[in-house]
Amino acid sequence: MHIYQLQRWKTSHDFEVDYRFGERRSQIVLLLTSVTMVVEIVAGNVFGSMALVVSIVTHYPKDKDPTYYKNLLSKLGGFSHITIEVNSCEGPSCIPIEDRAT
Repeated sequence: MHIYQLQRWKTSHDFEVDYRFGERRSQIVLLLTSVTMVVEIVAGNVFGSMALVVSIVTHYPKDKDPTYYKNLLSKLGGFSHITIEVNSCEGPSCIPIEDRAT
């Protein structure tokens, strides 16, 4: 006679999993995020306070100086603040230098 009951270790072999609860919560998060994004964009345009945050990773940075990229993006207009982060990419180039557009 065994001292342990094996019934509690057996599975029902019912592999149909109900994900409706998790899917519903994911839909709520997606909706809330989308609404928040739209409200932020509209409010930023109405009050003139849109910000732009850019992270650039390139094999050929312009002296790692964000001012060059900031000047390029400032021509877009409508932004009250622009933050640029420039990083050089290590390793072999994705596009050989003779093939890249200048």
